[in-house]
Amino acid sequence: MSNNLPDSVWLEIKTLLKAGRRIEAIKLYREHSGLGLAEAKRDMDRLFEELHAPAEQPAGKPDLAQIHEALFQNRKIEAIKLYRLMSGSGLKEAKDAVDKMEIELRASSPASFTFAKGEPAKVGCTGVLVLVTAVAMLLAGL
Repeated sequence: MSNNLPDSVWLEIKTLLKAGRRIEAIKLYREHSGLGLAEAKRDMDRLFEELHAPAEQPAGKPDLAQIHEALFQNRKIEAIKLYRLMSGSGLKEAKDAVDKMEIELRASSPASFTFAKGEPAKVGCTGVLVLVTAVAMLLAGL
């Protein structure tokens, strides 16, 4: 199996296989590995069996550091995929858990969040409220 693929591609392949979408996983694997159909199918069949082996796939506690890092970089969908992959949970359960995690992180570590390229930092409405109040006071005094 080709181990030269980026982690994000492996995550997507594993997510597809866990959902039983083998053909899409094979296509994605072929696209990124350059392998032929037979080799890609063999590798994906092997990985599918590993992912669905009951003794080897207990639902465990997710690695929160990876999920937190994805949230800090505003990659929420990736965080949900990571949570699902690591915990074996369903989409709704994973989304709810990640939403809760994000709220807690934004409260405890707001400075850790980065913003998309070109996106201004969001500072809230306090500055606007102060400006509107100042203008209203000036106008009232005139």
